[in-house]
Amino acid sequence: MDPLTYRPRIVRRGLTYSFINIPPSSTTVPKPHILFLHGFLSGSADWRHQITYFSGKGYEVFVPDLLDYGGSSKPSDTALYLYKGKDMAADLIEILDAEGIMGKLLGVGHDCGSFLLSRMANYHPDRFLK
Repeated sequence: MDPLTYRPRIVRRGLTYSFINIPPSSTTVPKPHILFLHGFLSGSADWRHQITYFSGKGYEVFVPDLLDYGGSSKPSDTALYLYKGKDMAADLIEILDAEGIMGKLLGVGHDCGSFLLSRMANYHPDRFLK
């Protein structure tokens, strides 16, 4: 499988998120899941080197395109309420659950991805290792 194969998922709010999810290469010695969140004027493809490196080391890697980027929904200017951190955090938790990613996460964020990562950690602290 090409490591940069994107899949879409529609969340309860009716928005589509495009993401890369690479399962662990071995379940014998489980490793934490790594969540990468990109920044402003960026996209999940910016993490391509990290995706290749960490998935090659056996980590499960989950990398979404956030709203307004890549294959994810692009709400109109009149729908700015859809970009609330709490709601986007809930969207990503919903996708992680649907993908069966229930273990504790290592979160890595860049720029505005750090903001969303902090919202996820605040509202869902039980989901994070670091």
